[in-house]
Amino acid sequence: MTRPPSDPSDNSSTEPPTPDPSEGGEFSYVQRNVVLTAVSLLLLFVGVGVLGIFFEERLLDATSAIYDVLGLPGLLAILFVSDAVISPVPPDVVLIVLANSPAHAIWTYLIPAIGLMSAAAGHIGWKLGGLLRHTRSLQVVFARSSSKNTDFVKRYGGWGVALGALTPVPFSITCWAAGIVQVPYKQFWWATLLRIPRYVLFYAAIAYSTEILSALS
Repeated sequence: MTRPPSDPSDNSSTEPPTPDPSEGGEFSYVQRNVVLTAVSLLLLFVGVGVLGIFFEERLLDATSAIYDVLGLPGLLAILFVSDAVISPVPPDVVLIVLANSPAHAIWTYLIPAIGLMSAAAGHIGWKLGGLLRHTRSLQVVFARSSSKNTDFVKRYGGWGVALGALTPVPFSITCWAAGIVQVPYKQFWWATLLRIPRYVLFYAAIAYSTEILSALS
């Protein structure tokens, strides 16, 4: 008996097609976040630099007031919570305050230590995500708000975590996603250490933007 020709529209026996980058596939997801990182770094550099040139006194008054109220321990607590769970205060706002505070004198030691603290915070997120992965509320939240990030972390493991460590993808959400999809610890831990160069790079762009732009003008 002759086998009937297969129906081109029937894909039940074929593997799913590889995502097309031009149609919002995984490559475009990485590419988009890399571009967003470069843009956000440039905006921080130019924005803080312009503020420092034209509104130096107001910038110093505002950052000094925040530093006087919170102190270094309070600012570090905000950064830790932001990277362990989530916070309405972006980490780079805290870096702006630190760059215009007495803490800037020890930034070469402080900022790498903050990066290491961020990595430790990510470990907490990974652990909590693993412990709570079966709860309905957590599944609903990640399915609705961060499914693309979760899928990427699930497929690429540590490299997916690295993307969250270096780009605007929220690091805390990435680490929780890694816990939820059970990324092995040996794939997870090294990627969190990329928070150290990320914090150093962004802090340097913030702290020296005014000086560099003034020299160029």
